[in-house]
Amino acid sequence: MAEKLNQKEVKFFKEMKSVESVVRALTIMENNNNREDVHEASYAIGQLMYEWVIAEYGLNGYRRIVENQIRVEDFSENIKISLGLSTKELYRKVAPHIMAGFKYGY
Repeated sequence: MAEKLNQKEVKFFKEMKSVESVVRALTIMENNNNREDVHEASYAIGQLMYEWVIAEYGLNGYRRIVENQIRVEDFSENIKISLGLSTKELYRKVAPHIMAGFKYGY
């Protein structure tokens, strides 16, 4: 992730410094997926989020999210059904892992 910090066109990468800034960025990403900067950021940040999901909920947790994508249209409903969390709860829990990814550059 260290190289992502140098991408000036994607402001989200430099904002990964506090739980609130991560929650805010993830919420923006969830609701504005047509923006170019959101699209670019979504792969790197999503990678860290799903690493955390697998670490916390195992491959079955991740599998439930993938399987439920075709059952429900709404991402927040999918997370609720798959993990038993609201998206805000997920974002708060995953924030330290995302911040570490950008701080330490892995």
